Amino acid sequence: MDSERERESICVIERVPDLFAVERSSAYRGLYHVLQGKLSPLRGIGPEQLNLSALSKRIKEGGIKEVILALGNDLESEATCHYIQEEIVRNQDIRVSRIGFGLPSGGGVTFADEMTLKSALESRRNIDF
Repeated sequence: MDSERERESICVIERVPDLFAVERSSAYRGLYHVLQGKLSPLRGIGPEQLNLSALSKRIKEGGIKEVILALGNDLESEATCHYIQEEIVRNQDIRVSRIGFGLPSGGGVTFADEMTLKSALESRRNIDF
């Protein structure tokens, strides 16, 4: 493990390729936790099929101040994030954040789908002058 890693945050991702994508951004230097999937009751994937118990253990060991939920923008990912918030992080003194979603660089509003536009509007931030 890289000794240069910031050890007070865990970025929760679905699969290993997501880790590589986040690393390429150079925007995050903390720890990662790979779930190996997301909750999907219709496909028979419940909490016990994911790497959630290990996440719970890491959080309970202490030292974590933030859990960053870096899962996709679909119903299964939303359900997984909700589960983590309610069943794993709840009642802990830990900040929980969710990555923002929006329009891709160079993309336009006209051709964006409704979910992308909704997420872009909800993830907006103030502009400092």
